[in-house]
Parts: sequence; structure tokens; C-alpha cells
Amino acid sequence: MPNVARTYSLIGFFCALPAGAYAAEGVLIPGVTGLAVGWVMALLLYAAKRRQRKNYEGRLKETSRMLASQGAWLHSAPMEYLRLTPQGVVQSCSPGLRRTLGIVEHDMTLELLGNYIHPEDFDLLRQTISMCSAQGGEGISILRKRKASDQVLECVVVGADKTGAEEDIVVWLKDISEQRRTITSLQSNLSEATHERGLLNMLLSMSPFPVWRRNKDLKIIYGNPSFMALVGASDQGAIPDIDRQASQLAAQAVTAGKALSEKRHIIVGGERKFYTLTEVPLSGDQGTVGYAQDLSAVEVAETELQRHIHAHSDLLESSASAMAIFGQDQRLKFYNNAFLRLWKLEESWLESEPNYGEFLEALREKRRLPEQANFPVFKREQLGMFRDLIDPREDFYYMPDGMALRVLVIPHALGGLLFSYEDVTDKLALERSYNTLIAVQRATLDKL
Repeated sequence: MPNVARTYSLIGFFCALPAGAYAAEGVLIPGVTGLAVGWVMALLLYAAKRRQRKNYEGRLKETSRMLASQGAWLHSAPMEYLRLTPQGVVQSCSPGLRRTLGIVEHDMTLELLGNYIHPEDFDLLRQTISMCSAQGGEGISILRKRKASDQVLECVVVGADKTGAEEDIVVWLKDISEQRRTITSLQSNLSEATHERGLLNMLLSMSPFPVWRRNKDLKIIYGNPSFMALVGASDQGAIPDIDRQASQLAAQAVTAGKALSEKRHIIVGGERKFYTLTEVPLSGDQGTVGYAQDLSAVEVAETELQRHIHAHSDLLESSASAMAIFGQDQRLKFYNNAFLRLWKLEESWLESEPNYGEFLEALREKRRLPEQANFPVFKREQLGMFRDLIDPREDFYYMPDGMALRVLVIPHALGGLLFSYEDVTDKLALERSYNTLIAVQRATLDKL
């Protein structure tokens, strides 16, 4: 800075000379005054220049910090970037850009970038750069790699707002291959789900069973054609409920967290019908799905069957033979009074529905069965009838007390076996007497 001070001193000196005048004694008094003024001016100019330089240095440091911050921000960005001049000259690029595109050349140019991008996509990129350079703003495009068409890059070209000065263009690149594959997979799943939903709607439309869906407020928001016919509605926007009690079953199913069913009569088309109603809660508090099955025909058939069963029971009850029915589970389901009198068993025990094996054991204890050399084998054969018997089977039991029983076993229509026990003791005795009389008469005739 001394050179600058000397320069300002000389400037002050020469500025003072034209104003000087010599006094009589030969002393240059006004010139000295001008020289002092010049020195003061020089010092003021020096101080101003020093302040200006400090301002320049401060602005330079701030600009350097901003540039360093921008560079750090660019390098930490989740996308790769390429910075270009408006003329398309590459200024800089992110380190990961070469890895993303597989670039091995050292010098990066826009033309070099075209060697790694699909030609059609590169032409579109150049047009976007030209547009952003001329008009500002930004443009977005999708780029495919030249040698790996399944690798896709999202490209965003950002141009500066037009303020009269040329500024660089930044091309942002991000590998979205995985996202695109995910989107493609989701689109495929969506298409498949849409197709399956169409098939489901078609199946529901063809179903003869009424099906409906309730929202979380248990209001019906969908019903298939069978349900719409059941409730007599045609507008899907305003679907009435089956009756006032139907939503109560849905609420109970939601509370229990499982499907619930009930059988009851409802009015359909002015007629009283017997239906099974089922409500199934959906996960996530999304309401319920319900379906119904018309059991009116089943109810009529069951009523008719019960009528026949009662008539059959009355017939068996009035029979003189001892009758008993053991069900598919081998337990006693029915017996008549003749059965009770024949075997002399406790009625309370018979009402407990003993199984056939227990029945045989009770008869054995009371010596009401024919003597058996091997009772376990006899018992297994008797129990095997529940599995193997197809046609009626006839046996004769000769009791230790001389009683003779004709035992007829018939497969029952509702499962299990029907046992008929007929006391043929007198019949067999009469037959023996008759045979004896015939034999005596034949012997008498032979001697005449």
C-alpha cells in the first residue's frame, strides 16, 4: 500500500502548484497550503479504495461459500445431474452419472451422452434442452438406455428464468427402473383384479342365492339381482333391508367377529318363506357380506318327513313284536312297549340312549341271550352289521329259559338298523307237536 500512498501524495502536490504564489520574501506560502490539501485528499481516496477492496473481498468470500454450498447440495442430491451452458457445452456432472449410464470416457460431452441413450429419447432430450435454453422453464422426459432398454431414467431439464443474462442449464437424471417395474407389476395386478372383479360380479349376477354387502354403518350398499328381487327393489342407490331384524344379525356378527346364521320366516312377494340368513363380518371394520338360502321346500319336506316318521313310529308302537331302532351312531333311538316287556330293562336306562354294544352287555348279564362260546366274537359280528348289512337278515335266538325268538334286522332308511324280535316259542312247540302227530300216524299206518 505505500506505493498507492506515494501516488496520492504526488497527485496532491501537483494539484497544489497551480494555486501557489510567491511572497516578497521568496517563500511559497500558498503552495504549502495546497500541498497539505492534496495529502488530505490522497488519504481520503486511499481510505475509500481500501473500504471498496474489503467489500469486494467480502462479496468474493460470500460467493465462494455459496458456490461451495451449491456444489455440496448438488453432490448430495438423490438425483444425478449434468450442467450445460446454453450452447450445450458440459460444465460439470455428478460422480454417479457415469456409473448410472456406464460411461467410461473421461471427457463428458452432450454427444457422448447420446452414445448411451436410445436415439429417439436422445433427440427428444436435445429438443428439450434447446427449448429450455430459448424459453426458460423446465421440461420432463423419459430416457431409455441404449443397451438396456429395461433401464429407464427420468429426465428433468431446468432452464433459468429469462432475465436477460445467459445462465447454465441443469439436466437432472434419476434411475426409475425399479419404480417402473413396480408400476408395471401393479398395473398388471390391477388389470387382473379388475378382470377377477368382473368375473365375480358376473357370478354374483348369475347366483340364485341373494347376496348383499353392508358398509360399516350396516347399511346395504350392494345387492345382486337375486337379492334385489327378494326385497323388491331395482335401484342400487337406495336398497331396502330384508326386514327390521336383519341388521341386528349383522351387528351381532361384527361384535362376535365371526359369521352368524339364523333360520326364520320372512315375507317375500306377499308370501311367508323360510330362509337361512348369514352375515359374515369383513376385516378392518368394513361392514359385512350376507347371503340367504330359501329353505321353504326343505321345510315342507322336513314336515312331511316328520309326519311319516310319526306314522311309522305309531305303526311300530302298535306292533305285537318287540321293535327297536339303533341309529347310525349305534345308539337306541326308538323302542316300543313290547320291546320293554320282552327284555325287562329299566326304562330310564333305555331313555339314556345306550349304544348297541351296551345293550348286548346288559342282556348278557341278565342271561337274555343265547349261550355263546366266545361272546366277544359274537359281539363284534353283531356290531359289524352297522357297517356291512345291506339286505335284511334273519336269525333265531334260543334262550336259556327255553324261549325262542325270531330276530329280523333291516337297514333303516334314515341310517342305522331296525330290530324286530318275535316270540316264536309257542309256534315252534305247535310245529313240533304237529310233526310228532304226523310221525305217530305214519308209524300206525305202516303197522296196519
